[in-house]
Amino acid sequence: MKEIDIIELDFLTRVSKAMEARGMTATALARKAKVSHSGVFRVLSGAVGLSFERAYQLADALGLEFYPMLRMKEPSSAPVNDEGGRKMKSAVRKSNHAGAANAMVAES
Repeated sequence: MKEIDIIELDFLTRVSKAMEARGMTATALARKAKVSHSGVFRVLSGAVGLSFERAYQLADALGLEFYPMLRMKEPSSAPVNDEGGRKMKSAVRKSNHAGAANAMVAES
C-alpha cells in the first residue's frame, strides 16, 4: 500500500468516526460542507480520490482540525505488501460505503 493511500484511509476513517459520533448522514455532511451528496458519497466509498480542498471541507463541516503536518520521514525497515494493502483499503471503503448510507464517522 502506498503511503498516500494510508493517509487517505486514515483520514476517511476519522471522518467516518466523526460522522458516527455526531449521528450525521452523508447527506447532512454534504449539506454542511456545501458540496454535492454524490461527491461526498463517492469520496466516502472510495470511488474517487480525495483532494486537499475536499478533505478540508469535510473536516471543517465536522468540526475537525485539518492541517497536514509535514515532517521528515523516518527510514522504513520493512517493505509494505502492496497486494494486501489494496485489499485492506478496498474492504474499508466497502464498509465506509455501507455506513455512509446510514450515518457514519466518529472522531479518533
